[in-house]
Amino acid sequence: MQFTASITYYETTPESVEVGDFSDSGFIEKERKFDDLRELIDYMEMNGYMYASEYPTITSDDCWFYTNSFVTDYGTGTERVENIHIKTSARNKNRIAKLLNII
Repeated sequence: MQFTASITYYETTPESVEVGDFSDSGFIEKERKFDDLRELIDYMEMNGYMYASEYPTITSDDCWFYTNSFVTDYGTGTERVENIHIKTSARNKNRIAKLLNII
């Protein structure tokens, strides 16, 4: 089974957090194809997508996975979070989450 996903990011700075907004956001890849579930899981593990937007059970097809925030610029305090939005059902996303030991 092939999977398609979009990969996005958002960044925050101390100043943007004060006003409750992102300092930057956008697409890393609009459409990335994975040949099978193993390739998708390997990619997610390698890139740290270890959290789901729904927890403890994924009930929506709109659920996505994301990384911990990490600092990209210590001078400005910019932190970044990357998200992967997989185009598949909530049932498949629960399976993915279980394979990643998220749920």
